[in-house]
Amino acid sequence: MEIYIDEKEYNSLKAEAQEAVNKVMDGIEALKEENIPTDKETLKKLTSSPDALKSFLRDSANNQIGKGYVAPQEKSRIYEVYSHLLARIEKRFELMRLSLPVVPIVFEKDSIAVDWEQLDKKAKETATYQLDSAGLDAWWDKVENIKKALDDLRAYEIENNLPDFEKDGIHYTDNGFFLSPKLHDFLIYGGKRETFDKAARGYFIKK
Repeated sequence: MEIYIDEKEYNSLKAEAQEAVNKVMDGIEALKEENIPTDKETLKKLTSSPDALKSFLRDSANNQIGKGYVAPQEKSRIYEVYSHLLARIEKRFELMRLSLPVVPIVFEKDSIAVDWEQLDKKAKETATYQLDSAGLDAWWDKVENIKKALDDLRAYEIENNLPDFEKDGIHYTDNGFFLSPKLHDFLIYGGKRETFDKAARGYFIKK
């Protein structure tokens, strides 16, 4: 066995990872634009469920209103402000929330960075397989033997002015029917010597 990396799959996975990174960073930027904290604990809380952001904003609105008296118009205004805030960032945030599980991020003081090395490692591991090179080589040997046999067959046909059995077929008549089986068809339908004799005999009959 040997290690085989599917480069096409590897590059595809890296492209998918890049797309996920873009969504995560865009969602974080959407939060920052509204001055919503983006520290590790807050992000964990906001992305814990599909409704976590709504709950967070509803709680924030309630905290702003407080327990004392607030005029109904002012209360409505506050709820409307947070409702509009949710509408502005909801789509970007949800794309971030769905992509976050596959994007390893690192919190560095007030900044957030992507662990690109970990992303690349994960993509490579997913696209890495065990290759049975001995089995592959053995199969190729069989194919190569057939290729050599076909080359020998064609050389013999040319030398003896015979038709190209593989590409053109052998032309003959049987019970009033004109037939022209090619080598592939001949082998599929049994490849028997008696059938071959019937088809090829005419090329060797001489007076």
